Amino acid sequence: MRWLRALYEWTMDKAAHPHAVWWLAFFCFIESSFFPIPPDALLAPLCMGNRSKAWWFGFVCTAASIAGALLGYVIGWGFWEATSGFFFAYIPGFSEEKFATVEAWYAEYGAWILFAAAFTPIPFKIFTIGGGALSQALLPFLLAATVALGAPAAQAEPPKQPKMQVLGQFIRDLSFENIAAQKGTTSEGQPEIGVQVGLDARKRKTEGQFDVTIKLKVEAKAKGSENVIFGMEVDYSGIFAISDVPENQLHPYLLIECPRMLFPFLRRVVHDVTRDGGFPPLNLEQIDFVSLYRNQLTQRAQAEAAKATTN
Repeated sequence: MRWLRALYEWTMDKAAHPHAVWWLAFFCFIESSFFPIPPDALLAPLCMGNRSKAWWFGFVCTAASIAGALLGYVIGWGFWEATSGFFFAYIPGFSEEKFATVEAWYAEYGAWILFAAAFTPIPFKIFTIGGGALSQALLPFLLAATVALGAPAAQAEPPKQPKMQVLGQFIRDLSFENIAAQKGTTSEGQPEIGVQVGLDARKRKTEGQFDVTIKLKVEAKAKGSENVIFGMEVDYSGIFAISDVPENQLHPYLLIECPRMLFPFLRRVVHDVTRDGGFPPLNLEQIDFVSLYRNQLTQRAQAEAAKATTN
């Protein structure tokens, strides 16, 4: 489903938003009742970008999901007859068979079946809406939902810390052109520097090893002019051994954490090459790789949408 992929990309895009934690709470809230995208799509890049707040992000997820369970209960209690067709037709994972299974469990165990809901393949939103549609007692429902959503996080063993080993790093490609010298022109004052950055990651044949590349393009122009003074393109790569990173977090890890390790060395390369090329050494500003990662995902989604429209 293209709309589902677009919705997933839109959700991940909120990781770069100034109020990303509020978006996280919002997605957790609506995911407990009807939203088809798991909050992990936003939680993963947030935790990668700020590990010290990972537990806070987890608390926000749990609290918002509990509140969202109440919304699901209200939908089932007051609006199920009017909305059931929509849920069965358009919400992924929501089917008449699964709802019938949950209905049978509620009939046998009451609201306490929510204790086991987190350990079944049935989406939790079916339990929350089903609880309201089947008029389960509200207080036991909220208590069971709180335990079901909060207890696994509280009792789980601390997750393993990701392990990264830099096996090697090197300049894959480099070009520098002193255009001002070739044309015999001079410029006065501070030039205007334009920087473009791209990221790429590829799996190597050896298990757990990856090639990560920062693609940098620098162009300096005379101030207030379109005359290019110098241009530089460099692909700087690293070979990484990665372990203990969940599969759904591997992609952002490779394109956020690994480039952070490479960047200081790339900055030194740019500094030295511009100096040796006859210009004042260029000191690159720190790059926000979280925002860069999000921008790349957005551009990719837009390109796919444009391609689909053309076809």
